[in-house]
Amino acid sequence: MKINAKLFFLAFSVITLISTTSAFIYNILSQELLKSLQAKSIINSANDFIFAYQELSKKLDDDYNDKFRLTGNIKSTNLDFVLSVNDKGLINQEEVKIKDKTKLYFKVKSLSKFLYYNKNLLIRQTEFNNRKIYYGQIIDDIILNDLSQKVRADVALQEGSLITNFSNRTENQYYLPNLNRLTRELERKNNFEIISEELDEIDFTGTHLTLTVPIDVDYKNDFIIFTLFEEANQFESTMTNVTAIIVVTGIFLTSIILLLFTTKYRKQLEYINNVVKNIAKGNLTERVKVITKDEVGKLGNTFNKMLDEIEKRDKGEREYSEFLAMTNKNSSLDEISKAVLESFVNAIKADIGALYLYEDNKKLKNIYSISLNEKKGSIKQESVLYKKARKKNELLEIHFSENNPEIETGITKIRINYLYILPIFYNNQILGIVELGAINKPEINVKEYLNKIKYHLAIGLANGKALSELKILVEELKSINKAYKNQNIKITEKNDELIKLHAELKVKSDELEKQTDKAVESEKLKSQFLANMSHELRTPQNAILGLTELILKDDTTSEKNKERLNVVLRNGRKLLGLIENILEYSKVEAGNIEVKYNQILLSELTKEIGSFVQPLFFEKNVKFILETPRSNEYLLNTDIKKIEQIIFNLVGNAAKFTNKGFVKLKFEVDETNLNIIVEDTGTGIDENDVEIIFDEFRQADGNLNRKFNGTGLGLAICKKYAELLNGTISLNNKYGNGSTFKVSIPNIIIEETAIEIIHDKKLNTLIISENRDSIKLIHDYLTNYEINVRELLPKDFSVDEESLKDIDIVVIDSTHNCWEKLQQIKSNSKLSNIPVIVVNMDEKNNCGLGLNIYDYFASSISSEQIITNIQKLEKQNNSKINKLLFVMDENKYLSIEKDLEKYEINNLNKTIDLKTITPDLIFIDMESEKNKPIEEIVKLQEELSTNYIPKICFFGNDNNLNYKKLNDSFIATTLKYKYHPLDVLKIIKDRIELIDSSIFESDKKIISEQRIENQAKQFNREKNTILIVDDNEDARFTIGEIVQSLNYKPIYAKDGFDCLSKIEESKPDLILLDIMMPKMDGFQTIKKIRNEEGYKNIPVYALTAYAMLADQEIITKNGFDGLFTKPINTTKLERKLHAIFDEIVNG
Repeated sequence: MKINAKLFFLAFSVITLISTTSAFIYNILSQELLKSLQAKSIINSANDFIFAYQELSKKLDDDYNDKFRLTGNIKSTNLDFVLSVNDKGLINQEEVKIKDKTKLYFKVKSLSKFLYYNKNLLIRQTEFNNRKIYYGQIIDDIILNDLSQKVRADVALQEGSLITNFSNRTENQYYLPNLNRLTRELERKNNFEIISEELDEIDFTGTHLTLTVPIDVDYKNDFIIFTLFEEANQFESTMTNVTAIIVVTGIFLTSIILLLFTTKYRKQLEYINNVVKNIAKGNLTERVKVITKDEVGKLGNTFNKMLDEIEKRDKGEREYSEFLAMTNKNSSLDEISKAVLESFVNAIKADIGALYLYEDNKKLKNIYSISLNEKKGSIKQESVLYKKARKKNELLEIHFSENNPEIETGITKIRINYLYILPIFYNNQILGIVELGAINKPEINVKEYLNKIKYHLAIGLANGKALSELKILVEELKSINKAYKNQNIKITEKNDELIKLHAELKVKSDELEKQTDKAVESEKLKSQFLANMSHELRTPQNAILGLTELILKDDTTSEKNKERLNVVLRNGRKLLGLIENILEYSKVEAGNIEVKYNQILLSELTKEIGSFVQPLFFEKNVKFILETPRSNEYLLNTDIKKIEQIIFNLVGNAAKFTNKGFVKLKFEVDETNLNIIVEDTGTGIDENDVEIIFDEFRQADGNLNRKFNGTGLGLAICKKYAELLNGTISLNNKYGNGSTFKVSIPNIIIEETAIEIIHDKKLNTLIISENRDSIKLIHDYLTNYEINVRELLPKDFSVDEESLKDIDIVVIDSTHNCWEKLQQIKSNSKLSNIPVIVVNMDEKNNCGLGLNIYDYFASSISSEQIITNIQKLEKQNNSKINKLLFVMDENKYLSIEKDLEKYEINNLNKTIDLKTITPDLIFIDMESEKNKPIEEIVKLQEELSTNYIPKICFFGNDNNLNYKKLNDSFIATTLKYKYHPLDVLKIIKDRIELIDSSIFESDKKIISEQRIENQAKQFNREKNTILIVDDNEDARFTIGEIVQSLNYKPIYAKDGFDCLSKIEESKPDLILLDIMMPKMDGFQTIKKIRNEEGYKNIPVYALTAYAMLADQEIITKNGFDGLFTKPINTTKLERKLHAIFDEIVNG
């Protein structure tokens, strides 16, 4: 199809679409307007219906009042019935009046039934002679037709979802099914909501009205107001015809206009089409004849310009192809340079040109030039313009309007108006510079031309340069090859000798490989032997040491037996030490030792080491001295276990060889280095033995009559470990006068902190309680902070000066008349200054509560007492008190408010947010009836803004205070908040800090808060069950006895199968699982446990005496939570078990 036809068809289609769409829209808008008018008409009819209905009701009222009441004759009225109802809602049958031939259902006794069976009534109500009278009229065809005429719409009476009667029955009977269906839709709508629908022959528009009858009984009339429009279909038919006429007329007129106004346009398109055909045949000289000035004419001009540009580019492509052919044709650098530069000069009509290549020292060498007075091969420095072009890596174009540079061409000088400098890069490296100069502006786009060919120019120059360098290398290689040829003859002779030597080495290598295999096998057997020996030695040692420690702890053991058992225990530990040294050295020798860095405070390290080495000197007349830096604390980063092993071995040796005098363990700090010095006054070491004491299996006293025991491995291990930590070990010795070992570990200290001096003064505390566990918990806590503690039962405590002599603070349990005792203390003028802390410990629920009260007063709260306390605190703290918070009944608060006008005061109530106020002092009335003083104190302690604010409580006199009520409140609050016992200790600590803050500087204490927390949780230890799995009956019994002595409940299993069975029977809290067992070993058992959903989260710790398995990493990889090595150390086991269960409790 030609473009003329396409344009005509396109325009024809657009006009047709527009005409059709316009007519369609017009048709829709007309129908919508018609529907809107119909809806307004229905709304007006509905409003008129309400007025007509009211008018009909009024007419019935008039008939009753003016006619029936006077005459008693119902025939002369519009009323169809009149009846009265008694107080019970029953119809008085003797007073019922019904008009003849009235179709009413009267076989009922009550009014409600009457109305239920007669739905089509217009009923009214009045009272006459204290009786309720009901009268009305049946809504029949006559009334509906009359109402229809008044409202100018049809009216239907609705009962339920059906129409029971309607106006103009003859005309509307045909549409009754549709009316019933539409009625069900209108039933879901509100009054005056419109529904419209197109039926087959007519359009329906209607609304629903529900009119409630103003009588005592719930009764209403439902009406449908509607119209049926036949004109809508006629209107739609007419609009369809009008639409068709508009469309046909629009198409016809459009066709005529298109033919008249597109003649020139079509002619211009024909010219363009002819030119395009010629271009397709390869004729680029043909141009379009332009006959119009519109967009099509502009298209012709643009097309002509496009042809000019194509012709221009075609010329450029030919020149570019010729340039590529030229660079490929010429291979040497000189030939390429000459051809390229001449091509550039001819292409842009330049007057001068030069090509330079960069040398290694950033100087430029002239390769070829045209019309310049420069020699080929000359060297010159890089100019500013060259440098600028090189850095930007783009063509530099300069147009001179003044101060034009003058160039000597040999005969004369010329002034350059246009200068072009092109940098040539190859592989991101500068290769050369092309410089072109012209007097006149070039006809072509120089930048586009040069940028198009600079890449191929770079390749050509790089190839030419490489070819020149290659020629030089070829000549050099020829001379080198000649020398290599002579050398190769000599190498061949040497190679024959090497082949012979290689054969001999291969024989030796095979023999060496066999010897290596034997050595590896021997080492493996040796490690296996040591591991098995470890297992066989440690297993009985577990029973010996464990049961010995348990019997020694038993109070029923006699002193003589304890003395014998101490000998057993001491020698058992010596034997264990020998075993450990042998096994440790076997690991060192096998290269299985690695350094594991951890951080620890130097004070903690020295405390732990001191507790372990101190027993070595109990039975010897030797003093043990431990010296550590006291002015500063140091944080170490090292392998703690290896440091401890070094110290244990050195101190152990010193204790063994020293029978009088002292053994000193000293720690010195030198910047980031730690020096560990062990000095003794023992026998010393013979000078002949000094060189061998660090060798394996060597001892200074090594003959058969030697006096001291040992394996000779202790110092060897010390040396190995010191070297692993990049340290050194040295000896300063004088035979007969003792020896001094010094271990220096470099770069071990990572942080240093200054320590303040601890006060020597100790506070005296009195604890009054019947709860032994509470007393022990508080006693242990305070003594660990170097506070003196006295304990009394409530029955033994009397409030007098003798009982409280030298007492700095009293801690009293709330469960036994504590409030009475407290009031007695505060009522005594000589004792009232002693601080009292009231606490409650509930062992059964493992919770507690403490009150952090600054002071108590045994008097009713008054403004005088308040001002006295404020002045006292201001003097003590040397600070002004302005903001006060009260916890008291409102009537008391109002009584003191006037006397405290100079202070900013608040009374705690529901409207005050504790987070928004920061009082200086808080007063609490313990006699308050509306508030709960104990609970309010706890809330104040919980809130961050009031926790540390001093609180003062007023008790009142002995008669006003209800001790039992206060005590019950304390117990209830304890159970409500359920603070941990450790929180109670924190309250005690905070209150004591007000007396002497220096006592609780935590960085100087021997015991940590974690230990105290463990003591607080000791209440429920006996509830924890531990399953012990071991095939050795003695081992099971020993570990079970230790576990039981620590207040845990042990259960037993003899192998892996028995273990799984025991877990099913009673799920334990912890499992101690032996590794080496028959049938199913520990690794197989742990795998089964971890695969069972029901108990895969139970903590499982490995038990092993097998040396090669005593590796935490191996154990952890196989699913264990940790490791205990046999023989079991009771102290370590106790500490670890407590830590495990504390972690379980804390989640």
